[in-house]
Amino acid sequence: MPGGIAVGGWHQTGKLAAPAKELAENGASGFYTFGSQRLWSRNPGVDSSDVSGFFQFGANDSRALIADRYFGVGATGFGLVPGRPSDTVGAGLAWSWLNRNFGFRSNEMLLAAYYQAKMLDNLFLEPVITYVPNPGANPGHKPVVALTVQATILF
Repeated sequence: MPGGIAVGGWHQTGKLAAPAKELAENGASGFYTFGSQRLWSRNPGVDSSDVSGFFQFGANDSRALIADRYFGVGATGFGLVPGRPSDTVGAGLAWSWLNRNFGFRSNEMLLAAYYQAKMLDNLFLEPVITYVPNPGANPGHKPVVALTVQATILF
């Protein structure tokens, strides 16, 4: 998997509003960048068992959106479990700077880890644990742990 970096931007014209807080503006702009890179290969040229890393960043000038900046970083391991070449495992961190006009905390961080197991040719099962030390929606919330499981069917 070759690495790379992408950069982009966006601009929305017209009215952008958050009716619950009566925040409105005429147009908003932002930019984003993301990249990924193979960090390690267990058997180069033999199989695809490796570890790749990624980063993401975005920012906007909106007063009506929930977040104005975001940063994420993480790693994914491919085919690292013996006898399970299609399974993946990964972990990441996401950090958002939140719009204080909504009554949120100034920022929110999420830490997550997952294991995606191939069950059948097109069926994957993925348990995820997510830890949120500073939930953003309510400054009074204590840290939260969420356990989720999802199934993915490729067709």
